[in-house]
Amino acid sequence: MKRTNLSIQERAKILLNEHQALISKVYEGVSQERKTVLDEDRKKHPEEEPTLEKYEQRIQKAHAFFNELKEGKNAEKINGIDVYDVKVDSFIGDPNATIQHNAFKQSRITNLSSKPDLLWFLDEPLKDFYFQPMVFGKTSIERLEYALQTGRGDIARQNGGLFASQHPGKALEYGCMPKVILGYNSEGLKYIGGAEGYEHEFIGNPKDSLLCILKISQTGAIK
Repeated sequence: MKRTNLSIQERAKILLNEHQALISKVYEGVSQERKTVLDEDRKKHPEEEPTLEKYEQRIQKAHAFFNELKEGKNAEKINGIDVYDVKVDSFIGDPNATIQHNAFKQSRITNLSSKPDLLWFLDEPLKDFYFQPMVFGKTSIERLEYALQTGRGDIARQNGGLFASQHPGKALEYGCMPKVILGYNSEGLKYIGGAEGYEHEFIGNPKDSLLCILKISQTGAIK
């Protein structure tokens, strides 16, 4: 289903319907006793029940983040691709290392007034803003211009594929600082597995699937 150009209300309704479909699937095939337990648990925590209003608020919050980046001159469109400068307050480890596990687990974004957690921001508001199924790859700052021209980052396979994950934190683990993260619409890629389980290949023109690029750099002291 194409989700481009939908209003916030339309997006919220889709999310609510998807949640309700998931609940229905959970209830399928379970005993009446188990259904009663699930119902009772939901009644005990009404604040956790999603509503159309809650989803609308969530999506509005995502748009507010990106509006703030634009207003602060931390966003621009280059060759039709959204490019964002994201500053973080902390980084754990060596910025010149090519593998950096858990380097951003305490990082907060300093050029957003509420200073949200970086990993949360990439996993929720970013996806809510684009409202597309996304996968994330990486490239180096030296290859940024190439990515903007072609939609490709680091070439992982001879056929022009790439390593990508639906979890942005995985893309953050590789490459030196500053990070350059590529956010793709996953409908434009085909998962093929590979030795490490993250290999994809493009179905069509890579640039058509590239939704955004995030340049992530540090403003605080290295830990």
